[in-house]
Amino acid sequence: MRLIAVLFTAIALLFVLQIGGSRQTSAALAQTGDGTVNCGVNTAQLWPDSQETALLAQINARRTSLGLQPFALSYTLQRAALWKSSDMATHHNVNHDDSVARDAEHRLLDCGYPNSDAETGEDLAAGYPDANATFALWESSPDHYGNLINPDYIAVGLKRVYAGDNDQYGWYWTIVFASQLDWPLGG
Repeated sequence: MRLIAVLFTAIALLFVLQIGGSRQTSAALAQTGDGTVNCGVNTAQLWPDSQETALLAQINARRTSLGLQPFALSYTLQRAALWKSSDMATHHNVNHDDSVARDAEHRLLDCGYPNSDAETGEDLAAGYPDANATFALWESSPDHYGNLINPDYIAVGLKRVYAGDNDQYGWYWTIVFASQLDWPLGG
């Protein structure tokens, strides 16, 4: 029965996007079987790969050198980061609004982040295959670096997705920040 509901939801979402165009409001999006709205991801991909792990280690080393708490990975933020990186790779663009017209805050809520009162932020990158290059980019930008060392942020989701050799960027990165840890990844 659950499989039928998931299939129906997927077909309904495809129909809405086909008929109504590629940009829909959150209210028009289909709800998945896990309670999230347009945030379906392969949960086996939530665990960080070696470059994501290396980037988080670099960021946390910088934070601790400044006397700040290291980031903890959040399941729901990781889910939102994976969805956003996948969306950018699918649509070949880098933009804080996603292909269904959500900003980062609405995407986090749709992906299951439970606290709309938490302070949140998002950094994006594209074209950098490894942790060192991505960290250097974010470190060189005052706004991006400000998110990395914001003492209010304690939880993150960090994912990259490869769009292929023919894509203008190849790799798409998303890091999502929040002031509250809702559900530790693996916990």
